[in-house]
Amino acid sequence: MKKADRLKLFKEFAKARTRWSKVTLAALKDVVVNEHPQILAAETYGLHKQAVNRAVMKYRAYLSLSVK
Repeated sequence: MKKADRLKLFKEFAKARTRWSKVTLAALKDVVVNEHPQILAAETYGLHKQAVNRAVMKYRAYLSLSVK
């Protein structure tokens, strides 16, 4: 999957998650679009790794539901 495709999917996900903080969405974007490791994104944005991990899990669940 190309980066442009990953970015398009992420933007659709972000529109549905208006209550999420911008920092969480930025960290999630680094992980799913730019393919950075979760620990690096957590350290960069000052988040707990568990918060980034949960965001990624919710993103993957969103993808599995949107594909069906």
